[in-house]
Amino acid sequence: MSCLHRFQLDDSKPLESQINQISDMRSQLATMGDEISDAKFAVIISGALPSSYNMLKTVAIASVTDMSQLMSDTLIQQILREEKHKGNQDLAAALLAKQQKTPDKSSSLKQSQKSKKGKMRARDLSRLWEHRIHLDHKSKIL
Repeated sequence: MSCLHRFQLDDSKPLESQINQISDMRSQLATMGDEISDAKFAVIISGALPSSYNMLKTVAIASVTDMSQLMSDTLIQQILREEKHKGNQDLAAALLAKQQKTPDKSSSLKQSQKSKKGKMRARDLSRLWEHRIHLDHKSKIL
């Protein structure tokens, strides 16, 4: 039983498998005659949550007026939903960071085209200048 009370969930790993592990411990205790009520099990799970889930703990416990009505299944569903939400936020943040690091292909293409236009203009101006010099030189000869 004390092993169950000391269990800590690690949010760097999937929580569902860890919660299943706690549930298995509860079942093993029940087969040995040490039945744990659903409300007490919900409190154990709540206590095992990492600090990043403090808000969920507070809301889950505050929403129940009688602790004996705290249902472990409901708490587990809320935890897994929150984990999924956090995962989506992490994914979105990673994508945003990657997008900010990677230059926009369309803007680099536009820069390339501007650069080519600039080179073409310089080359054209150079040819025009050479042509003008050539014409000026010809007119002096005549």
